[in-house]
Order: sequence, then structure tokens, then C-alpha cells
Amino acid sequence: MLDDEISVAEERLAGRSSAIWRVGPMVYCAPMAEVGSWRIRLDGRTYDATPFRLAFVDADLEPLDNAAWPNGASAGIHQVLDVPWMCIPETYEYYLHPGHHTETWDTIRAEKRLAEALSHILRRCGL
Repeated sequence: MLDDEISVAEERLAGRSSAIWRVGPMVYCAPMAEVGSWRIRLDGRTYDATPFRLAFVDADLEPLDNAAWPNGASAGIHQVLDVPWMCIPETYEYYLHPGHHTETWDTIRAEKRLAEALSHILRRCGL
């Protein structure tokens, strides 16, 4: 399933992403613009029963701390998970935040697939 979604994302994000690839259940996306050495990592171990877990990683695919996330990406440290997070409904972290306890992934999961998640993340990063 992830391979098919990656193919769709590559088509839809042409010009905004230089590469989208998968290592096991992890999907990585490198932005097209030379805006830094960060990459997006979406953990799809439980996708699509739950949304992707989001992290920004360095060129060695090691997680970045909150201060190193791209401008506009971080909503701070997550109250429950104690990790940096982005407040967008395509992510696991969104639904675990107390401010979103009445929302459920099942209401949008058919339309908010990998391509939409990556597009939303890139847009929040100014790309």
C-alpha cells in the first residue's frame, strides 16, 4: 500500500520534493528547495489504522530536536508525547493532543492520504 501511495505522492509533489522513498514502514521526503538538510519522516508502522507519526530528520535520518525543525513547522513540544509536533490532522500527534480529543482519524482517513500529508507539511514549511 505504501509503495502505491509513494507513486501518487511523487506525481503530485513534483517540483516540491526531490525524493520520496520508503525504508520498511518509514516514508522519507526530501524537499526540492535547498532550505536545509532536513527531511520529513513519516512513520507508517500502523498506517492506515492510525495516521503517520511525523518527525523531521537530518541527512543521516536521525531525528531533529524542536529547535532544528524548519521554520513554521513546530507547534512546540507535545503535551502528551513529549516530542516536537506539527498541528495538522494528517498526523498521529494531532489526535493525541488534548485540544483535539473530539476529532477522529476515521472521519478523514479516506481523503488525507500520503500525498496530502506531505503536501500539507511542505506547505507549513513554506514550500
